[in-house]
Amino acid sequence: SHALALILPALLIQEGAGALVFGAGLLRYGGLIGMFLVGRGLFEARSPVFILLLAAAFALAQMIILHTMAGLQSMDIQSRRLFLESLTMFATIILGWWLLDAVYRFISRHASQS
Repeated sequence: SHALALILPALLIQEGAGALVFGAGLLRYGGLIGMFLVGRGLFEARSPVFILLLAAAFALAQMIILHTMAGLQSMDIQSRRLFLESLTMFATIILGWWLLDAVYRFISRHASQS
């Protein structure tokens, strides 16, 4: 519940500071939560295949949502930059998961020994 209390204001600040209309960030992160909940029913949540598919789906969704929202506002968006940002998001999710999974395994291994 504390994490939700921190995530909500951060998301609202991010939404207000952006150049796109309100809702693009909510749609992206709400979609991520929805993809996680649906995917969790199909795969084991800690599975590397699940994380790869989730990261790829989120990167693709980000490209589609940002391209659509920019088009609705008649904003010119560079497809190459959007692709690179989505690729960076994909890599960040994979590296973050790998790091957090390693830390979790380390802590749980040492907690079970004591």
